[in-house]
Amino acid sequence: MKTMGQGVDPGAGEGPADFDNRRQWTRRTILWPASIRLGGQVRYCHLRNLSLGGVRARAGADIALAEGTEITVDIPSRGTFSATVAWQGGPDLGLSFRDAPTRVFEQLADIAEALGLGRGEPAGSTA
Repeated sequence: MKTMGQGVDPGAGEGPADFDNRRQWTRRTILWPASIRLGGQVRYCHLRNLSLGGVRARAGADIALAEGTEITVDIPSRGTFSATVAWQGGPDLGLSFRDAPTRVFEQLADIAEALGLGRGEPAGSTA
């Protein structure tokens, strides 16, 4: 499974077209409140984009998490997801879900369908 950022920080925008084309999962721009948890610490953030493979979270420039750090992402009314830090660039974190894409789809239920995220198949899949 590919990580969300593949070790690359695409910057504050959605990134150049060639970066987006390397992604395994369909990605949608969102602006949702959420929180990330590492051990007993909770940090509120905003999710900037979402796919069944991960999210981009804006958590603030004062947070520093190493690539590979395992955290939990809590999305109100949607569920809790296990994730790994794929990259960090300033206030933004690329988080790769450790949960299977089919489980992420099930947790997000109606909103995943409405956003056109698929049902756990990679982007461009005909399955």
